[in-house]
Amino acid sequence: DGSARNGFSQTIDLESQTAGILGTQDPTIHTITYHRSLADAQNGNNPLVSPYSNIAPNRETIYVRVLNNNSLCVNGISNFDVIINPEPTFEPPTNLAYCDNDDDGDDTNSIIQNIDLDSKISEILGTSQSPNDFTVTFHASQVNATNGISPIFSPYTNTNSTERIFVRIENKRTGCIN
Repeated sequence: DGSARNGFSQTIDLESQTAGILGTQDPTIHTITYHRSLADAQNGNNPLVSPYSNIAPNRETIYVRVLNNNSLCVNGISNFDVIINPEPTFEPPTNLAYCDNDDDGDDTNSIIQNIDLDSKISEILGTSQSPNDFTVTFHASQVNATNGISPIFSPYTNTNSTERIFVRIENKRTGCIN
């Protein structure tokens, strides 16, 4: 919907709950339906379609109906909450600039052995997010940042005079990333 922080999602996979709800019950003789209200679940009305788009921001209760197709008995109504966690925010940091310091024995090759990437974490998280609540990693490519693989560490040694570093922010509590 264009916002990663408004508490709404259009891709909630309700069907991912089916196996856990059925447990040891035979899935070939049971039908699971999901509903917005207890009354709809009790009466079998207005089943929700998956993927589902929540209508209440951040948290919404979904009611579950389990129907035994052989006996046509409803095995009870249950519910669970869908919780939509916001993505971490990202403040674009200022560029890092260093002068070649001759640590590698060549002060003309633009290679720096001690670039402090970690110094940018507070700037990236901004004033509304605590560094204690987030894991910030740096990556050489967007693909690596997106997948959370092959982080580069601080202090960092560059290989080109100008480089682009990609940042991944993960909320330690929710696992949400940006």
